[in-house]
Amino acid sequence: MGLTIFPCIQVSCVPPNGIVLGYSAKTDIEIFAVGNTVLGIQFHPEFSEDVLLDILKTRIARGIISVCVTNLLLSNFILLI
Repeated sequence: MGLTIFPCIQVSCVPPNGIVLGYSAKTDIEIFAVGNTVLGIQFHPEFSEDVLLDILKTRIARGIISVCVTNLLLSNFILLI
């Protein structure tokens, strides 16, 4: 399964069955998921691999995101050096 990117200015509503996973004072939808196959990210996640792994472990432990979505994200993670 590959990564598909749809560039846009701002997400105003999640797709059917979508769940908002994060928001900010400026944007109501920063990150969302639809089942185990879609992860939408509104922000620029420029942080280290260690920070990403910590975020994902916390989300899995809280039942916010599945291991399947996490594995998909990690399989498409680009480490910039």
